Amino acid sequence: MKKRLVTWAMFGALLLGAQTVTTFDKVLDWKWPAGSFKNGEITYCDQWRIVSSSPMVRIDPTAQYVFEMEVQSATATAKPQRVALTMAVYDAEKREIFPYNITTLPNTETELVEAVNPGDTILKLKNGKNWVRKKFTSIAFNVKSDFSDLPNREVINANFESFKDNGPILEISLKKPMTKGYPAGTKVRQHLWSRNLTVCQVQVDSQGKWISKSGSISGIGKGGKRDDRKWWPGAVYFRPAITSKKNKYTIRVRNIKVTVKDINSIF
Repeated sequence: MKKRLVTWAMFGALLLGAQTVTTFDKVLDWKWPAGSFKNGEITYCDQWRIVSSSPMVRIDPTAQYVFEMEVQSATATAKPQRVALTMAVYDAEKREIFPYNITTLPNTETELVEAVNPGDTILKLKNGKNWVRKKFTSIAFNVKSDFSDLPNREVINANFESFKDNGPILEISLKKPMTKGYPAGTKVRQHLWSRNLTVCQVQVDSQGKWISKSGSISGIGKGGKRDDRKWWPGAVYFRPAITSKKNKYTIRVRNIKVTVKDINSIF
């Protein structure tokens, strides 16, 4: 246990010119759901994500993070399955940052034509020309043109009944009423749920063959254009996570590790 604590301390405080390697290969690293980690392997089935239960790791914006994993299909699959090594990322207050908080749709910034109040179910936008007319999108409020609002926590997510164009004005009908009010002129932007911060993906389509995959992240993204080679805007901590489409196929994952190199090790 003492050795484990020393490893985490080194991981959070990088030494100049050094690199650290941390493995996620203990039961305590993957304690939920119970029993998902046995004999050095994570068993993944009928879930969309398993997040490591290890302590949140603080991100060093100047370092390069190289992540690795091995994946195997434990059962024959009717069609190829994709498994991703993703990151659950958290802000300074240790609140998770979700894709809809940072994934913007280009050229969709506009403003409210009329004020909205708690209980209202209609939003009127000044210009909806570039908006995607799909119900499973999001609206972010009080946005900034330089994306300094990201991660935006004022988001209506997948709560749309219909979209109606009235000249340049886009009228949006909500399934559920507003819980917060905003004045006319409030800047808004369309966001998307999208995928989690994805380091690498593996296509698994045969039983018994272990496939290795790796990917890296360095620096903090500025927003406006999603780049999974960088940490999301506002990210201060992370935990590794295994993500896939929810189905009945059993997949095994092992040897998840991260090598952290400081800037003197990279160049």
